[in-house]
Amino acid sequence: MCGFFSVIRKKGSFSISELNDIRSCGDLIAHRGMDDAGSYLEKNISLIFRRLSIQDTTSEGRQPFISDCGRYVLVFNGEIYNFKELRSCLSAKNKDFRSTSDTEVLIKLLIQYGKDAVHKLRGMFSFVFWDKVEKLLIVSRDRFGIKPLYFHETDEYLAFTSEIKCLLKFNRSLCVENYNASYWFLKRGFLDESENTFYREINAFPKATLWLIQNGKKYEEKYWSLDECVSNNTFNRDRFFDQLSENIKLHASSCLPLSAALSGGIDSTSVVSLLKSNGVINSNFRSYTTITPGAFDESATVDLFVQQFNIKHSYVRTDLTSLEAISLVDEILVAHDEPIQQASTIDHYLLRQQVAADGFKVLLVGEGADELLAGYRRMVYPYLLSLMESKNYGLYKKSLQGAVQLLNISVDALQKNLKIFKDQVASGFGGRENTTSDAFFADAAQRYCSENDDSMFLGLKSDNLGLSFKALLVNHLNRRNVPYVLRMEDRNSMHWGIESRVPFLDHVIVENVLSHKVEEFMLCGENKSMLRRAMNNSLPRFILDKKTKINRPGSNAYFVYDLLRDGIFNALKSFKSGFFNQDGRHLLRHYEHDLANRNLARADFWFRLYVYIRWQSLFIKQEMWAVVKSI
Repeated sequence: MCGFFSVIRKKGSFSISELNDIRSCGDLIAHRGMDDAGSYLEKNISLIFRRLSIQDTTSEGRQPFISDCGRYVLVFNGEIYNFKELRSCLSAKNKDFRSTSDTEVLIKLLIQYGKDAVHKLRGMFSFVFWDKVEKLLIVSRDRFGIKPLYFHETDEYLAFTSEIKCLLKFNRSLCVENYNASYWFLKRGFLDESENTFYREINAFPKATLWLIQNGKKYEEKYWSLDECVSNNTFNRDRFFDQLSENIKLHASSCLPLSAALSGGIDSTSVVSLLKSNGVINSNFRSYTTITPGAFDESATVDLFVQQFNIKHSYVRTDLTSLEAISLVDEILVAHDEPIQQASTIDHYLLRQQVAADGFKVLLVGEGADELLAGYRRMVYPYLLSLMESKNYGLYKKSLQGAVQLLNISVDALQKNLKIFKDQVASGFGGRENTTSDAFFADAAQRYCSENDDSMFLGLKSDNLGLSFKALLVNHLNRRNVPYVLRMEDRNSMHWGIESRVPFLDHVIVENVLSHKVEEFMLCGENKSMLRRAMNNSLPRFILDKKTKINRPGSNAYFVYDLLRDGIFNALKSFKSGFFNQDGRHLLRHYEHDLANRNLARADFWFRLYVYIRWQSLFIKQEMWAVVKSI
């Protein structure tokens, strides 16, 4: 896990001052790799690298990695979990290794297989590969975009980076707001749902994609798609468990001690349980949980779990003063380069700070399981509709009872809501779950709808409700949730020099899960039904029988009505924006009313608005450079 900044000049050669500027920009991501730094420079290509040593901690694995013949150069951020297996795929002439790193395996695969090497990779990655003889550049990113990669292109140059801030320093004129992204963030909370960023001329490199660039021409290939994974298999408990266990073992590969984020839910406890059964957990292992004011406290469940599994555990208390919270929001925004959506990001950031302070560099998390395995309560209605559509009335009746428990409502209320939902889907409903702030937005702001619409939020189609359940899962993985969760994981972890691993988003696991019949996902109305059945003999009943879904730690309401009040007052007093039908002082009156009544429904909006105002000041007005120096 590392970071890089690369600039390719299309015309002419770099000047000495340009190369110095590029090196200086690369220094902005020093936090991504404090173990080593390196650079590769030609007259028209520069590769700046920061290394976090995980698989091979010796100097033999340093980057940029240059092949033995000197012809090929690679910068690579991430982990190839099956790299030991891939060594055996290499021809005799590529079998001599000078390191035990996955980086050397990757460069040899690219030398031998070219662009087709990406099909063999099981892991998280972004990389730039340079063939000096053919003047060929290969750039690629993993299937889910677990590892970040951004780019900016002009007639003069093409630049790639692990974090946006490098580009902003390289060219200050790029600090121009993408109003479309800002509008949809403020109105609906959309983040990272496309390749667009909050900067007009900076884009995220598309996931599951590779570029070949040669002689001024660019070839683009989408090498993997979730749409190809959908089939109709019946659940097999042993096969599912064995594949999940093997995947956790792969994700535990490291020369360094492991740690894990642990909640009282089935996702993270499954990860830790399988680490234990695979013999990976030793005396150096430690798990971590946050205890957060204003949020549900899962410590009682966590205590039972860690005692039963004999695991070292630490709690991270995220108590903050108002001044600390205001300062911390700015600090996190500078780490992320773009707005954040929820207060849970702050708690995750503080947990990783403690993980790093305890000396760990590798953290396993359960992120992605909710989206992949139908963990969210909102999945109940499309699931029940799919059973109705397929005329599976027996399972539909059984699932009603389970859904009542999951949603904590009566059967009558559930059936009423189901009818409303079915009518909404048939009429093109877009899945808007909280519209309490809509009245604040000016009609003129609708011009920012051109590149987006509310229908992407849910991703359902009314013509085939059975298929639509999986379409919704795919939408969660591709657009709605996972891209932002992955950005949160990367920036929060890498700011502290930690590699965060997400085993539930291994593409082999995802393909297996999506290959199952719709009925298997929420069998009898139980969320994450396949995971519960697979882990039935491995987890205690107090985990398996827990049906309610607990949100991520952190409370937007607690932050906006308790910790950030002074910050919000100051931010709104002088705020002006064409997005809204009133100025900041009028919005402030609405905030004061919501504060007095502790309006929980609108807390999310006030959190987004404050974050947006601070992000705009830091990045568009370029106050960030002072913050960068201070952290």
